[in-house]
Amino acid sequence: PRNSPRPSTSSFEIIPEASTTPTTTSSISFSSPKPRAPFLEVSGKFSPAKMEAESDVVTVVYKQPPEDCHAKALELMELVRRSTGISHQETQSLLQSLLQTIGASGKDLNVLVPSLQNEFKNQLFECEKDIQSSHDYNDLVSMFDELTKAKEDDQQRNWMLHEDEELILSQLSQICSTLQNASQEVCLHVLRRHKYFYVQSLVEYFQMETRWSIRKLLIETYTLMCTLDQNIVSLMLVSVLPLELAQDMFDNSEEESERLKHCSVLLTVLFSQGEAVPIHYKEKQLGGSLVTFLLSKIEQSSEKDLEEDLADTFMGLICSYNLQFEQASDNLVLQSLGKADNAKIFTEKLLLLLNREDDPAAIIGARTGSNSIHKLVLDVFSTDDCIHHFYTNDLMVLIDIIARQLSDLGPGIERFA
Repeated sequence: PRNSPRPSTSSFEIIPEASTTPTTTSSISFSSPKPRAPFLEVSGKFSPAKMEAESDVVTVVYKQPPEDCHAKALELMELVRRSTGISHQETQSLLQSLLQTIGASGKDLNVLVPSLQNEFKNQLFECEKDIQSSHDYNDLVSMFDELTKAKEDDQQRNWMLHEDEELILSQLSQICSTLQNASQEVCLHVLRRHKYFYVQSLVEYFQMETRWSIRKLLIETYTLMCTLDQNIVSLMLVSVLPLELAQDMFDNSEEESERLKHCSVLLTVLFSQGEAVPIHYKEKQLGGSLVTFLLSKIEQSSEKDLEEDLADTFMGLICSYNLQFEQASDNLVLQSLGKADNAKIFTEKLLLLLNREDDPAAIIGARTGSNSIHKLVLDVFSTDDCIHHFYTNDLMVLIDIIARQLSDLGPGIERFA
């Protein structure tokens, strides 16, 4: 056996003499005339005695010209830097570790490299064993277990025996980073463990936790979970989470807009599938009081220019919340809008979103079903109490928008609202 791969341009074989007479000659055969092979060094001198002592094993070392190696190293460095955006030092360390691992495998690189290329073209985590052996999987399980312990530690939450805020924030940040960067199969396998036990535990933790710094990261974690698995959206919708988010908005309506935005975005995600919330929820924080609160905040945005983004976020929440109502008679959005004294900003933003052909409810990706803006426009114009909020000029703008969108359709293309 040889300790290094043969060059692709030639093959050779060293055959010792059969006689016992000392000789230093060897026979070398080439498969092609005068091949251009890398520099070759053979360790030791050939002699029958030495070759018998070493079991006829000859160590062959190939050397590439230094200028070729240097150019290839620079090429690999630039390739990794452009693809990942990591620093020069991190790139160099990454390449050193990678090449060291490949070199230590002792495999023929002419076979190993193409095989690795084929493996990376396919799904790497094919079975549960591969998933559970990954570092991301074990890190997620460990961090979720730690947060579960923190949630169940009643004594620490009530009496604060030690300061744990920084530790909890660090764990939540790591979970968010891993959910964003790890393989989706690994993340889903962890989230679905024991019938979404970790998800339910983290939702319960939101109700128990009062510190906004931790609640903020919890909301970001929930949003990432919903992006990975839409079943989590349905699970959270019927939990206590929507009620807690709405109550947090009511209690902190005069606080900085960032807090209201975070709660509003997550509520938009939870309502985005068009699933109806439990009936008794509508009698509490998720009923007409929520819509009235959002409409009043939207109208106040004209007085405070800094809250323009917040008004847009609330518009998306109203559009998403409206998806669950199929009948105009049961629609809490239409009932609250019809009772409103003023809805000038609301009507302007509604027409603006219609003109842009946006769907503000599609935060976590493309939705199935009708566009939330189209549905809200049709619902609003189906009720006389809501129509009176529109001025004649608004109606002319609406007609122009519809006419332009129809003219933009190509031949044979159909659109349904």
